[in-house]
Amino acid sequence: MDVMFEICPLCHHAWSESDNDFCSCLRKGRINDMDLVYAHESLVNVARKLMDKGFQVHSCKIEKAPGYSRPAVKIYFREYYDAGFPVGNMPPDWHLESRILSGDDSRRYSVLVDYLQFYDDDEELEHELALTISNLETWVDGLDKEGIRAMLILAGKSVAPGKRRGPKRRQPL
Repeated sequence: MDVMFEICPLCHHAWSESDNDFCSCLRKGRINDMDLVYAHESLVNVARKLMDKGFQVHSCKIEKAPGYSRPAVKIYFREYYDAGFPVGNMPPDWHLESRILSGDDSRRYSVLVDYLQFYDDDEELEHELALTISNLETWVDGLDKEGIRAMLILAGKSVAPGKRRGPKRRQPL
């Protein structure tokens, strides 16, 4: 069974939905449940890295629907990235889709997607998923954090806070 994690967008602490290991941001009321990012266990690092680059991540899922639909890895964003998204050097087979929130034609958001091949064997599918996620992580690692944040701000997008690493210390005069 696949395990989903909740991730704090401020401190990037992750916990499984069955744990009670909440971060202090949630306990102290700095964020609420609606702000949490949901990620499949093998996409937690991708979610953290995308948030650190400034992207507003909503959830990261692996969809293995039975029947005719192909399995997919999907990164859902809270924003519509029409501009400022570095699509030029994305890993093979990845693309950005635009979606409209049901019932609200004015509210759009983006989804980063890779539809995988059909596999009869679960072991082959797991190998393909691992390779796909590894390619995505490598691509995200190569993105220039400050450059991406600047492009997003210039495009008028809100930028996710970077990971908090404790209180800032004052510099001596």
